[in-house]
Amino acid sequence: MPAAVSLPEPRDLQALLDDACRRHRVPGAVLGMGHGDATVVVVHGVGNLTTGEAMTERSVAQVASVSKLFTAATLHGLLAEHSIDVDTPVSTLVPELAALADGITVRRLLDHTSGLQGDLWDDYGANGDAVARFTAALPGIGSISEPGELLSYCNTGYVALGRLVEVLGASTFDRVVDRRIVGPLGLTHTTLRLTDAVRHRLAMGHDLGADGTLRVSPFISMRCLGPTGGVLSTVPDLLRFARALPPVMFTRSSTNPEPWTAGPGWCLGITDCTGADGELVVGHDGLWVGNGAYVRVVPGRDVVIAMTGAAGHARAVWQEVSAELLAGLGLQPVPQPPTDPTWVPDPARYVGTYRRLSQDVSVELRDGELLMTSVPTGAIAAISSPTTVRLHPRAADVFVARAGSGVDLPVVFLGDGERSTSLHTGMRVARREPR
Repeated sequence: MPAAVSLPEPRDLQALLDDACRRHRVPGAVLGMGHGDATVVVVHGVGNLTTGEAMTERSVAQVASVSKLFTAATLHGLLAEHSIDVDTPVSTLVPELAALADGITVRRLLDHTSGLQGDLWDDYGANGDAVARFTAALPGIGSISEPGELLSYCNTGYVALGRLVEVLGASTFDRVVDRRIVGPLGLTHTTLRLTDAVRHRLAMGHDLGADGTLRVSPFISMRCLGPTGGVLSTVPDLLRFARALPPVMFTRSSTNPEPWTAGPGWCLGITDCTGADGELVVGHDGLWVGNGAYVRVVPGRDVVIAMTGAAGHARAVWQEVSAELLAGLGLQPVPQPPTDPTWVPDPARYVGTYRRLSQDVSVELRDGELLMTSVPTGAIAAISSPTTVRLHPRAADVFVARAGSGVDLPVVFLGDGERSTSLHTGMRVARREPR
């Protein structure tokens, strides 16, 4: 049986959320924790600075990549019904992916080791064929690594899995998720359709401008990205959904080269967020334009935690409040990057240009310091700006940068020779360009 757990008092949870949001200038957030059938949910601030509309427990928010949990949970049920193994090549299951290598299996898409370029942001319209049309473009975008070689976070891979949901479920992705997850679990404020979400109180996203002013972010929703980031939901619904996740999702399947960002690896559709104590914790983070969403599950305690934040920089709040709640269970957070004060980096090993789909990264030496500049490319460039951060050396080939969200971002360089062959940050691989 799960260990006995006492949920925090609402006033204590409220004080924890209020303090973190005020210090990190997050205008609105909802935080909840559940154990068994009991839950406690607290709310901070407003969901729209323009209108002043307050956040509530029923404020519907874009949950971004937490949507991948809905895709994985739906897919596992369909795979079981159709007696399909996760090691089946996806090319044999999805007609649009017939040209992909056999090494790109369902497992490799679930655990982010398919090697596919991960961040295609092209819009394929609002019709029911949007996911299929997006998926048909994937064989032509190339790869960042060989299947199974490296974990590189792959949004495109989850769109492909969403297309597999459509094939096996014989309907559009949103309708299959409605039929198999939303309806049966009674998730009354969860949808993939903005036309449904606007019937509820809709939380907008916010970002800090260059002058430090909080501003409402544009609301961006593309139907083709539904399986990787299109769900809108509330914290009470996320808590209920998280408790119902199939245990097959909790099996570790791949290893993260930068385990200090989210956790040591990936399971079959969910992040392994286990801390230094070794007790299994799984979950997922989501970040979209001006929004953040977060879920954690502690299977051995029957505990779930969820938060939505109406700000792109809400992750700093989440890191603090989730660490406090996990510590209350006697659990340790994901470790910080190692520190070796004797290590002195050789800039020549790292300076260069690194590329992946939708982003160019340059590392340069300026005034004795290593700087990393990330430049969005393609469709995402219209809503994202270049950023430059200082790389602080921590240990051999490991650096830390302070992200715009106020969160430390690990940067790991890979390669055995004198010059690195790639860098891994934000859980994504970028390959070095030849001189």
